[in-house]
Amino acid sequence: MRLSPRSPDPHYNLALVYEKMGFHGRARREWLEYLKLDPYSEWAVFARQQVAKTPLRLLTRPESSPGDAE
Repeated sequence: MRLSPRSPDPHYNLALVYEKMGFHGRARREWLEYLKLDPYSEWAVFARQQVAKTPLRLLTRPESSPGDAE
């Protein structure tokens, strides 16, 4: 995050986008970064749930970049 690297909000929103796109590993990394920056907010509960529900099989699958051709 270039504009505000210490702000948790971009990490939270990016995690949501990555999940929608099926990039579960990337989403998990963003959830974890969010939790480092804002571990006690009401949204942290949801972020922890998302981290916990990410299946390990999805984390080991290679992810292509959003701009990659399939």
